[in-house]
Amino acid sequence: MSTVSQFRLGFLGPIAIWDGCRNVAVPDSRARSCLARLMLEPGAPVSRDRLADAIYDHRPPRTAQNQVQRAVSVLRQHRVDIETYEHGYILRTERQQIDGFAAEALIEQARVARTAGDDEAAVEIFGTALQLWRGPVFCGTTSADLQLRAVQWEELRLVAQEEQMWAELRLGKGRDLVPELAKLVQENSLHQSLHEQFMLALFRSGRSSEAVNTYHELRERLEAESGEEPRPTLRKLLRRIVMNDPTLLPEAPMARVPRQLPRPLPLIEGRKAEVGAILAAPDASGYASLVVVSGPGGVGKTTVATAAAHQLRDTYPHGQLFADLSGSSDPVGPADVLAHFLVDLGTREQAIPGDVEQRAKVFRSAIATRRLLIVLDDAASAAQVEPLLPGEPGCGVIITSRLPLAELPGAVRVRLSPVSEAAAREMLESSGRRLDDDPDAASGLIELCGGSPLALNIVAARLAARPHWSPRKLLKRILSSPVDEMASGELQVRPVLDSNYRLLDDRSRSLLRRLGFYGEPCFSLSDAAALANCSPNVAEDLLDNLIDAHFLEPGFRSHLLVLHYARERALAEEPEAVLLAALARVITSQRRKMLAVDR
Repeated sequence: MSTVSQFRLGFLGPIAIWDGCRNVAVPDSRARSCLARLMLEPGAPVSRDRLADAIYDHRPPRTAQNQVQRAVSVLRQHRVDIETYEHGYILRTERQQIDGFAAEALIEQARVARTAGDDEAAVEIFGTALQLWRGPVFCGTTSADLQLRAVQWEELRLVAQEEQMWAELRLGKGRDLVPELAKLVQENSLHQSLHEQFMLALFRSGRSSEAVNTYHELRERLEAESGEEPRPTLRKLLRRIVMNDPTLLPEAPMARVPRQLPRPLPLIEGRKAEVGAILAAPDASGYASLVVVSGPGGVGKTTVATAAAHQLRDTYPHGQLFADLSGSSDPVGPADVLAHFLVDLGTREQAIPGDVEQRAKVFRSAIATRRLLIVLDDAASAAQVEPLLPGEPGCGVIITSRLPLAELPGAVRVRLSPVSEAAAREMLESSGRRLDDDPDAASGLIELCGGSPLALNIVAARLAARPHWSPRKLLKRILSSPVDEMASGELQVRPVLDSNYRLLDDRSRSLLRRLGFYGEPCFSLSDAAALANCSPNVAEDLLDNLIDAHFLEPGFRSHLLVLHYARERALAEEPEAVLLAALARVITSQRRKMLAVDR
């Protein structure tokens, strides 16, 4: 996937260029001002005189034309597509690749959702739009014209915040809106609509006296500034608050439609078959479909499950529930998940029983007549998810887990294996780097990642972040310290290996450590038995545990990353004499086999 599609520009804050994963700094103030002016009219010609005015605030020197040309040259060095025309320049960038116009389009989408009566979707889309503001608009520029144009974008932000708050209030919220509204009212001390929202939120939080004081403080400011009274809607709200009007309180939540799916992540070509397998699972015409997506950490279980869930949304019109069960780190108890689900479905907190079994009964009753999709991510065990499963036909469930959860009968099981070499190459090429220049290094990186999407994403991120590094240099770096070098920001291999390691019993951990000390990627059952100092049958059971925990592949193969990690553990946790004795047993066992063959 090319990074061209990820190239974005921004003026809702400091002037910014994002090239794929990189935020490109633009230290040249003339280039920033030039880019800011071009971003206001993407695809349209902007004369050199207007660009000079933006740079020099209508006081251009004699060399202004040359300075504009130099500013454009700087921007082109950062891959900004600027076309020259007779009297100036044209920014060849789609409007949606500029944060201001992307925010504008999202706000219109939110208004459409609000008009359709879907306030939950409107709140979510407004929130996405507002996140695009990163600070003062056109920050880093000094042109009076640009600062004047910034006012309309700041006003758009305030309008979006106001419309989002009305949608949240219509959804029955109050207490949780007070801090944000208090800040907005402080920043906009004469904005009557925000004061109206603040008063309503305070009343719903049981703070009627503060709501009344807010009204009187606004009235005093209005009289001092313009001699006006608060508008009629505010005066009416004040009377209703003083009379403690119960209709101002939110109604008891009824049949809410939860939409909790996380945003879908890009899906690589090699995973479309697994998504298809989930979509082909039995539908809700019989018993509820139940799909378990299993595989090692970092293999893309959540990505696949989320992609399938988004495609299934129309099949389940009553909403989607999502829970991160944190099974690979600190498992969340089913009682806590049930409590959140019940509140999300409209059950008052006071009506939720304390016992997990009773909560499960209330949950199953609440969804008995609905068609919901439930996504349970990172399950630790069948016991953790059993109370969260529906009891009647109509709902679908997608579970992700590092284990296959064989204890759940009737489940469709989709096991994610390492991705193919072609898919791995596609992921590395998302860095924007040419792999054909050094095919051996590229093959080495792909082999080192072992088909793990997490590892491949880390390598791609490091290649994108360091364009001056060749794939061969990165390969050498990783080979020098595979586990520690496999990290890029929040993407890290070590925590995944650590969580898998914790899943093992003591004897399986011991065998893994000794395999790491042994250091061979391929070994036999008799080698494992000698290392563990046990019978072949016991060794086979231990190896199956390592396969289930994704440290080994069937056929007793391991990858370089796993071997290095296991060796680290061995040196830190096993006495040297124990490791050397295990190694001696393997050598003795292999000699005996060779002698037997010679005879």
